[in-house]
Amino acid sequence: MAPKAVFLLSTYNGATFLDALLASLAVQWRDGDYVLVRDDGSSDDTVRKVEAWRQHHPGRIRWAPDSGEHLGVVGSFGRLLALALAAEPASGVYFLFCDQDDVWLPGKRDVMVACLTQEEVLTPDGAVLVHSDLTVVDYELNVVANSFWDYQGVVAQNNSVIELMFGNTVTGCACGMTRPLAARALPMPPQAVMHDAWLALVAALCGRIVPLAIPTVLYRQHDGNALGAVDKRLRTDEGLSWRQYGAKVWRHYAAIQRMAGALLTLFPDDVRERLGGIRFGLLRIVALNPVGAWLIWRGWRTLRFWLRGKVHANA
Repeated sequence: MAPKAVFLLSTYNGATFLDALLASLAVQWRDGDYVLVRDDGSSDDTVRKVEAWRQHHPGRIRWAPDSGEHLGVVGSFGRLLALALAAEPASGVYFLFCDQDDVWLPGKRDVMVACLTQEEVLTPDGAVLVHSDLTVVDYELNVVANSFWDYQGVVAQNNSVIELMFGNTVTGCACGMTRPLAARALPMPPQAVMHDAWLALVAALCGRIVPLAIPTVLYRQHDGNALGAVDKRLRTDEGLSWRQYGAKVWRHYAAIQRMAGALLTLFPDDVRERLGGIRFGLLRIVALNPVGAWLIWRGWRTLRFWLRGKVHANA
């Protein structure tokens, strides 16, 4: 039986962009594939536009039963994944996330599914997450940067639990996963900073992350992006007072602390058995308080820079 893909799309006031996204999906559908759409309470023409596509493509586009209730990005994608998991009890099904404002490049579906199919067999328990690079584009789809990873300074190989806790390298709209990983990651806890960050952590802990160094998405940048891309050379905290900067840093590490605590609470055996003594201890310190999280991150970065210097010195 050929593998099947379920495309997971959460919409919110995205009517302007939906035609471009859905058209890029439609040319990639295979037998059995469909798009599961959940609207998160849009007030524009999003619902009408999706419904027009659904009527034009019967069976290919399906509404989530609770569309309209506002849950936020993490809650909406978490609900979509749970609904898809319940609707697809058989093996050989893969879940691919979509963002309403992006455009899929040709072949993305087949590349993702082929990689997931191969890696699922090779990975104990079959818990696999595959993610790719992206092409950064502006509102009109003009190319800003050919590689999001280079533009953002992402090192996709930094995918251990500790590294991902402090700097997620997985972009939701460029990732797909196996059914076993979805089952392990759900339900998404309220402490999850973003759905992709949580899925990456669970994959790193319980299975495997596979980065693909090819762009599969046109990653559109505009004022309404939930996160978006920022040139690594232009990141700055200029203009913030010390108090504002301190509050920003505190919020950041407090969020990391809460997510580390959720991982320890929901996966106590996996954390203890798979991380080993030192990394398990580090994660417990991160989960204690934001100060602990900040100290671990500073120590981790210092150690990495020192080791990198030793390698260069010996080269």
